[in-house]
Amino acid sequence: VKAHRVLPIGIADGSLDVAMLDPFDLKVLDEIERNTGRRVVPYLALEEEFEEFYEQNYRNADALE
Repeated sequence: VKAHRVLPIGIADGSLDVAMLDPFDLKVLDEIERNTGRRVVPYLALEEEFEEFYEQNYRNADALE
């Protein structure tokens, strides 16, 4: 999540919606599709919003790794 600056934000009709700082990063999008088996729909995330959402929802998960 943090390394590629991508956050899952939803699943609908077999596709995975992701918020990311660079929605044109095809390498990351292809990797997500391979790993999830779902079509990925990217959405642009502003860096400040990304950081805020990450801190609120994923910070504790990093401590477990």
